[in-house]
Amino acid sequence: MSAKGRILLLDPFSGIAGDMFLGALIDLGLSLETLQEGLGGLGVPFRLRAEKVLRGALSATKLHVLVRSATGDGWEEEKHAALHPEGSAEQDHGHAHHGHGRSAAEIQELIAASPLSEGVKRRAAKIFAVLAEAEGRVHGVPATDIHFHEVGAVDSIVDICGAALAVELMGLHRILACPVSVGRGLHAMEHGTMPLPAPATAEILKGMPVRFTAIDQELCTPTGAAILSVMVDEFVTAQFSGRVVGVGYGAGSHPRGNPPNVLRATLLGEPGEDAGVEVGEIVFDVDDMTGEALGAMRGRLEEAGALDVVIQPVQMKKNRPGWRVEVLVRPADLSDLTELVLVETSTLGVRSAVRRRQVLARRIETVETPLGPVRVKVASSGGKVVKRKPEYEDCLRLAETHGLPFEEVRRIIEHHLR
Repeated sequence: MSAKGRILLLDPFSGIAGDMFLGALIDLGLSLETLQEGLGGLGVPFRLRAEKVLRGALSATKLHVLVRSATGDGWEEEKHAALHPEGSAEQDHGHAHHGHGRSAAEIQELIAASPLSEGVKRRAAKIFAVLAEAEGRVHGVPATDIHFHEVGAVDSIVDICGAALAVELMGLHRILACPVSVGRGLHAMEHGTMPLPAPATAEILKGMPVRFTAIDQELCTPTGAAILSVMVDEFVTAQFSGRVVGVGYGAGSHPRGNPPNVLRATLLGEPGEDAGVEVGEIVFDVDDMTGEALGAMRGRLEEAGALDVVIQPVQMKKNRPGWRVEVLVRPADLSDLTELVLVETSTLGVRSAVRRRQVLARRIETVETPLGPVRVKVASSGGKVVKRKPEYEDCLRLAETHGLPFEEVRRIIEHHLR
């Protein structure tokens, strides 16, 4: 089934982990090959494998991240009992430590140097930052001192960058989530016997609606909690309605069937048929900020999750030239980004509203061209393709690879797409 919804509803009734999130999206129709190819530029050795499994009476997709074997002549799924509780819902390597392995800073540099889009890099970096900061608070050390075990770091990089990339590949505009379930009990971890939810998980879950269960297992992992923290626009705790387009299930590692060890993901809405997407809008005018200050402000807004920032010249009162700034944000971010604008800029007030935005259905496809593979944004209306546009980053990469002008590369690719 192809993924056609623009809103994703996560139901972590049995918890959430990195592989469960990706497994659920693959179950919905996300291409495993496209995901693997998109993550190929990270510079870490891995392979992805997905299989259908049963968790109780439910069929679900289990994602496996394979790393180089100890002998270096094959691929295997590593099991690192020291990094997660025994009997954990997932072999999750988001449990970090300090003192050896890849540092959080090294992983951030690896993400920044990758050919992933800026949006994917920003989301992935933010998820890793949430993990490192939580571990740092738990262990009383700076987040910069947090390290991930070498192989565990590969799993974490793939899970987290994969989650950020999957949202872009599926063209998701909004992610909602039900309260997340957590387990109870004491379990052996790398740092000794710890209570569930794990201390780092509990730190990340602050502010989120949580359902405490009687299940004596880890249900929500640190990586799963960090994905929720960064990716979810709104937690749905009251009555909610929507048009169901598809349902997918991502399997955890535990065969438990009551409740089944799965994450359910539901696609809502249908591109090209709905009335539009809700978006927050912030508008303000300034006449006393320099170009450098406006550029810095734009960067801060984008880092904070702004969907788009437009700056245009205007003529203000007393015949003074100035700038009008229009910022589009997710509705859930409207309050936080309004506060950021009031603090970071010289304006004394803003105009804000929640509006409906009509957009074409979009998806990302990888197309083979005479110059090499290129990701192409495909826009459609009523099920018919109306526009195809190669991704800027891929055109720039091919221009550098072949020593050609950027415009010539784009012309060659666009001619190939006709």
